[in-house]
Amino acid sequence: MTIDKDQLKTTAQAASQGQWTQDGFEVHNDDVEDYLVAKCRSLADAAFIATASPASILGLIDENESLRKDAERYRWLRDGAGYCDTRDIPGMAPARMDSFIDAAIAKERGQ
Repeated sequence: MTIDKDQLKTTAQAASQGQWTQDGFEVHNDDVEDYLVAKCRSLADAAFIATASPASILGLIDENESLRKDAERYRWLRDGAGYCDTRDIPGMAPARMDSFIDAAIAKERGQ
């Protein structure tokens, strides 16, 4: 299954922002007075919609992007670390290490 993350992000950003909560078969946006997000035929559907609020979706997308970046760094190190001197990496602070690796990857790509 392919997920169009750009479309998912766009629609999550366009949806009503705020705290979505379930009230029986209905889902409301608690941050907007009298705002009904959805009226469902199933309690499970209502629970899912309330849980899959725009904030939840955007948080998952951000986490996914961060994990993908970490995986890219790991693969770069695992596969030989390109053409740069990596002797200083073990003693680096994590944030500095990320910056070092990101810069080395960008340099290899000609960016």
